[in-house]
Amino acid sequence: MRSDRRDSSFDLGLARQLAARLAVGAAPEASRPAQAYVRFRPAGAASAGPRGPDDEVFGPASWHRLLDRCMVAAAASASFAMGASGLLVATRGRVPGDIEHLGARLMAIMDQSVRLESLEPPCCLSVQLGRSWLTGLRVALPTSESITLGLFGPRPPDRERTQQIAQMLSERETG
Repeated sequence: MRSDRRDSSFDLGLARQLAARLAVGAAPEASRPAQAYVRFRPAGAASAGPRGPDDEVFGPASWHRLLDRCMVAAAASASFAMGASGLLVATRGRVPGDIEHLGARLMAIMDQSVRLESLEPPCCLSVQLGRSWLTGLRVALPTSESITLGLFGPRPPDRERTQQIAQMLSERETG
């Protein structure tokens, strides 16, 4: 479709009139402050004040706090969490190599381990990689299928530490 200079879109005088009309009408609206979002709260609930990023129950900060706690419990230098779908959920510390590839391989090994008889949950496997140990821990969760945790450290955690870490993962999912 071709435009002709006689069309109203080429009329500079009309364009100036429209611009002036819009500019006059826009001033009162622009001076009113806009609300960013609305908060809903049950009637009678006391405000606890603004929540900071460290207070969030879900999201990256909560996963980082959980992985930090797991690293302390296992004396690990790095950790990562993989969801049941095989996607990387979170990572902390410096993990050597491609973390997603390593996590996918760890999950495949964990999938094969369920074929072994007389395994008590949580399932935990450790592999020596150079001077470090990669420990994989899979925990079945009540609200989703499972979570696979990878920990890098100078040695694998003992059974007591493994149970403690599994409890932390379960509490995060249910709490």
